[in-house]
Amino acid sequence: MNTSNPISLSINELVASLALCGYDRPASQIINDQNLIQDDAQFERFIEQSEQLLKQRGYWDDSKDTKLVLGLENTIRLLVNCTKKVRIVYGDRVLNIHLLNDKYALIQDVNDQMHHFTYFKHTGDYKDMINELINSPEENANHLDDYQTVELTSNVFDQLHTIDQSVLQAMISDSDLNDSFRKFLKDFQNNEQRLDNISFLTTNYVKDQTTTDQVVFMLPSDQLVWHIDYEKVSEDKIFIVPVPQDVYTAKINETIQSFFQLKITADQK
Repeated sequence: MNTSNPISLSINELVASLALCGYDRPASQIINDQNLIQDDAQFERFIEQSEQLLKQRGYWDDSKDTKLVLGLENTIRLLVNCTKKVRIVYGDRVLNIHLLNDKYALIQDVNDQMHHFTYFKHTGDYKDMINELINSPEENANHLDDYQTVELTSNVFDQLHTIDQSVLQAMISDSDLNDSFRKFLKDFQNNEQRLDNISFLTTNYVKDQTTTDQVVFMLPSDQLVWHIDYEKVSEDKIFIVPVPQDVYTAKINETIQSFFQLKITADQK
């Protein structure tokens, strides 16, 4: 395993690399999800253009059956055959942590339409990586104690995602509303009325199955993270909990460790 050289691929190059390695199913899934190709003529042009880009970027090797340099081929095979991964969606950026074994993880950082692959020595500590991803300004760090947990009904919470901007702004400006709720609404507005999330996934390439073990919804703010607590949703209660960023990332790191340790332990039996 070559862990020293990072690999960066456009989405077209990633699809072509998957196909060249014989992984037509995940390649087709990306094509369909991204609506990359409309007809056979487009498919031919897509293949030609993608192969040319791989050649220009130094990822092509005519002596190989796959036509890909060894480092890229190995990365693609490891990517497809990983069974445990953690996916962090933060705005338009997606960070996938694929567990390889008890020593390494494959990091897939999707940003600005590019997929950046690096190998990360598995020390059980992902706090720095998560903090770098969701790092927020320190301007309000001294006011964390000013925010309290907000309780909403499921109906009110669901409406926030589609509420008109003018209504949302009126709520943010309403001094009669709870200050913590108004702060959350402002952060929610700044995030285009959507939440970020962390998913813990188990995949089986052979069976073409993906199981979601857990999903955590969150909204980073100024040195804190709004954690969405659904534990009492059956009682029509959703809690929006402000958590200091360092505390939150430590908890997420602990959850990742626990999730990955299940795979590591199984492999060592």
